[in-house]
Amino acid sequence: MGIIKRQGIKNSIVNYFGVAIGAFNVLLIYPNAREAYGLIRFLMDTALLLTPFILLGVSSLTIRFFPIFKNEENGHNGFLFNLLGMAAIGMALFSFGFFLLQDKITELYKDKILIRQFIFYIVPFTCMVGLIELLTLYISNFHRIVVPALLNILIKITLPVLIWLYYHDKIGMMTIVQGVAANFLAVLVLLLAYLKYLGELNLRPNFSFLKKPLFRDMRTYAMYGILGLLGTMLAIKIDTIMIGTLLGEIDTGTYAILLFIANVIDIPRVALMKITSPIVSDASNNNDFAHLEGLYKKSSINLLMIGIFLFIGIFSNLDSLLDIMPNGDAFKPYTNIVLFVSLAKLVDMATSINNQIIGYSKYFRFNFYAVLFMAVFNIITNLIFIPKFNIVGAAMATFASITLYNLAKGAYVMYKFKMHPFTWNTLWATALGISVFFLALLTPAFGNPFADIIVRSLFILLVYGGTAFYFRLSTDINDIITGFIKKINTKIK
Repeated sequence: MGIIKRQGIKNSIVNYFGVAIGAFNVLLIYPNAREAYGLIRFLMDTALLLTPFILLGVSSLTIRFFPIFKNEENGHNGFLFNLLGMAAIGMALFSFGFFLLQDKITELYKDKILIRQFIFYIVPFTCMVGLIELLTLYISNFHRIVVPALLNILIKITLPVLIWLYYHDKIGMMTIVQGVAANFLAVLVLLLAYLKYLGELNLRPNFSFLKKPLFRDMRTYAMYGILGLLGTMLAIKIDTIMIGTLLGEIDTGTYAILLFIANVIDIPRVALMKITSPIVSDASNNNDFAHLEGLYKKSSINLLMIGIFLFIGIFSNLDSLLDIMPNGDAFKPYTNIVLFVSLAKLVDMATSINNQIIGYSKYFRFNFYAVLFMAVFNIITNLIFIPKFNIVGAAMATFASITLYNLAKGAYVMYKFKMHPFTWNTLWATALGISVFFLALLTPAFGNPFADIIVRSLFILLVYGGTAFYFRLSTDINDIITGFIKKINTKIK
């Protein structure tokens, strides 16, 4: 777990720096311009949803087939050239298809003036977001995830500045959209520059290496990858898109702000998945199932411990947080969005790397069928729940679909690989979390939201963190804390 710890911790620090910036934005800027923020979230999430089409599934090949192409002396046998070439073809086909369907797309949003006005920015957004995703994944093959993470949080600086200027009548909506596009272009150029710095910007083709059996395997995997990635995006992004389509930009902005708060819990999981994916791929290629099982269990308890801690801290302080926000009262009827999405994230964290274990094995097709089922299930539940429960219904649909999806994957891993991610410490961590959660809700209020947050957070840290540390529920987390304390003591002496 050495490199996983180092890169995971560094990536989490970077991402939590982004969260700190994002929290400032959510608390002080975005609530004043929910319509503008809702439009941008709609465009960005739609772009993410469509990236599998422009990439033609090559992002799914980036980690899975890199061990086969890997050869530093030969520039990894033209692997990056092949990926970018396929992506270029996909971008051309996607742009042409969007142009052919422009009348029908415009008609779909005839009642949404802002969305209809800027809908065609989805094309450049999708192309740039897709390439950024592809390069970020490719760079992770070299166990470098921190710099791409830094570049990917640049939008959290660019967007609030643009929206602040818009709120103060300094710029128009067109400038916001164009500014976001410029941000994506800058990130794309900087990722290419970073690859050059690493000495890994190898664009020399090697068609002789891409023999028929290998090409056939890649083609099959990519075809499943397109639909699998589309299903994943439908499952995790369809809520924002459907709210924008069914309700409008203001509701989309409200949901996106509360979604941001809930997604803070997910940051350690995202960091861990980025760094473990190449390791899982290597272990799968070498049939090292003992390593996989150990990684499976350690990742699960580590993520669950951190996730529960963050969940208790966020949800128990949510009302105080909304008291600090401008227009905070407008969000209070919808706080259950944070509850349902946070619980979905906890399920994802507890089930750990089940997606990678299946995806980088010969059973990868199961992920496609599972995610396709989840996507359909999520769309149906959104259509049922949003009209009945408004934007809270979208969060309910997300929780139901992600839970069912992870249960299916966990059962499949147990059936095919004879392994599961849970230990007795999973049960003790969950029981401790439930107890501290209800105790935190019972802590008295002081009438000042800042004081309430500080006191309640200290209580959670001492009771939950102290108990978990004392009973060593996660040896990795204990080792990190102990090592940190030793370093401080050494410097003091």
